[in-house]
Amino acid sequence: PTHMTAERIRLLNDIDFVWDHFAYIWQCRYQELVDFVEQHGHTLVPTCKTDPLWLWVQVQRAEYRKYQRGETSQMTQERMDLLNQIGFVWNVLDYQWQVRYAQLVRYQAKHGDTLVPQKQRNGLGRWVSRQRFHYHKYLDGDASSHMTPERIAQLERIGFVWDAMHATSTIKE
Repeated sequence: PTHMTAERIRLLNDIDFVWDHFAYIWQCRYQELVDFVEQHGHTLVPTCKTDPLWLWVQVQRAEYRKYQRGETSQMTQERMDLLNQIGFVWNVLDYQWQVRYAQLVRYQAKHGDTLVPQKQRNGLGRWVSRQRFHYHKYLDGDASSHMTPERIAQLERIGFVWDAMHATSTIKE
């Protein structure tokens, strides 16, 4: 039994009563993210553990991972579609890897090699060095390596040099 009548429902609807608080909060945060994208051109909300939008974005990524694993999740296809429409970055580390890879592709096109100096101002040299480091960890079977067969294939497509010491000594000879 309930005291809710059709008239009470109508009256509450007339004042835009929120029936599902969690769905309402999701929509509000989504709109904040849309506004952020309009202002900044991307969905990479800066890390700030006290920022409700940053926290919400982190929850979306976590819920997406649960959804991907087939676990109980608040993520729905409708929500994924909405987030995808604004270019949501589901995996920041993969995104950052692809951005650096694109920089390396441009470097290779300009210089004809992938031997980026360590002191490259934009950090590309350090990134290239880390790829070599993680490649060797991967070959050694180290599970902490960030290298994957897909990344190896991408790098090899542009002639990536895995052994920079050997390559630079060969160039000098």
